[in-house]
Amino acid sequence: MTDIPAKKSGKAEMVGPPLDPNEDFDAPVRKEPEQQTLPGVEAKEADTPKPVRNKKMLANFVQAILFRDTDDAPMLKFEFSFPVTPEHEEYLPEEVWDAWKIVKRGHCKRYDVLAVPHQTITIAQVPDDKDDLRIVGCQIDRPSLQVIEESGQGKNKVGIRFSFRAILERDKDSTRFAIAHDGEDVWITMRETQGTLLKDKAKDD
Repeated sequence: MTDIPAKKSGKAEMVGPPLDPNEDFDAPVRKEPEQQTLPGVEAKEADTPKPVRNKKMLANFVQAILFRDTDDAPMLKFEFSFPVTPEHEEYLPEEVWDAWKIVKRGHCKRYDVLAVPHQTITIAQVPDDKDDLRIVGCQIDRPSLQVIEESGQGKNKVGIRFSFRAILERDKDSTRFAIAHDGEDVWITMRETQGTLLKDKAKDD
């Protein structure tokens, strides 16, 4: 008898005529019913993205504000807002994370951070794709944390939302991005810009 070596594909093959599900077994073979999923469960899980993915934070690009700085140069303020969770610890500025812990302990309903160092911010439409816009050394204006109450699935949930405005020069790329993605959800990173000597550009508004 000659041994026939198994194929490298690892696929099992039937040898001889196929078995009859009724005549070749004491109990007829029946196909197991497929496990049913409650309507809407998979959709809800799919529609709830993680707050941090690929080291990028999910944020709402609330609005873009046009203004001119103290030297009358055209500028933009990109306003972002998102709920903060323990997953954000490694990715938020230290000053913001310290303020989040104060609000989390219930000491206040709102905390305005006095100052956040200039940040380099990247913005992407998809967390696993390349960045669409990179803002180097931007001033962080009006950084604030506030207790919010979200309703859903028959109960209210309390959370803490972080909002801020990133100040950047108004050029062709930033203006195009603002027009195309105003009000959308985006994925951002924040990293302190080391050794920046940039002048604060914000005016009181």
